[in-house]
Amino acid sequence: TPAPRTNTRNIRTDSVLPPSIAFSRTGGEDSDWGDRAELVARARDKLGPGRPLMIDAFGRWNVESTLQVAQAIEPYQVDWLEEPLSCDDLAGYRQLKQCAVPIAGGEHEYLLPGFELLAHDQLHAVLQPDINWCGGLTTLVQVYKLARQTGLRVCPHRGSEVYALHAMAALDPAPLAESPRDWFHVLEGAPTIQDGTIGLNDAPGFGVEVAPSLWTD
Repeated sequence: TPAPRTNTRNIRTDSVLPPSIAFSRTGGEDSDWGDRAELVARARDKLGPGRPLMIDAFGRWNVESTLQVAQAIEPYQVDWLEEPLSCDDLAGYRQLKQCAVPIAGGEHEYLLPGFELLAHDQLHAVLQPDINWCGGLTTLVQVYKLARQTGLRVCPHRGSEVYALHAMAALDPAPLAESPRDWFHVLEGAPTIQDGTIGLNDAPGFGVEVAPSLWTD
């Protein structure tokens, strides 16, 4: 019987002073990019210097607006810009390789070959596999290996949900767990975010069971 673990690794999350701005309601590619830059400036002022700040554009911009926004927000120390274009617009992402802000994406990719294209062509600086969509734990581990080989960072999509946490704790030199879905309550025993970090428990496997309420409610 393995000895019980006495130390668990706590992973930083994006839940305290949320450093991610979601542009889901600020309009599409034709809206005023100056308003977006102003929002980023206010966020940086609120966070102060040195705190991580990321932007999610939900694939609603085009190449021109992305480059304009990136140039305008560069002074505000934005860590990355997530999916400014549609995930399948590879030609557009090639035009963003010289973007002033690093590009993140990959949550919609399935299996390793899609991530290999993003990595080897340097279309993204940050790979964001979703363990529920990418092909499971095997693919997530492969993406971490690929990122090491190509000098990229990995930040799993919805990483603070339990199925990605163990890989992040074992493989990521600077893990950052993206906040989970707040409506996903089908598991019992999943770790919760406490003071901006989330830790692993000592239960077997992923440490969770199906919530009994699913069968009784």
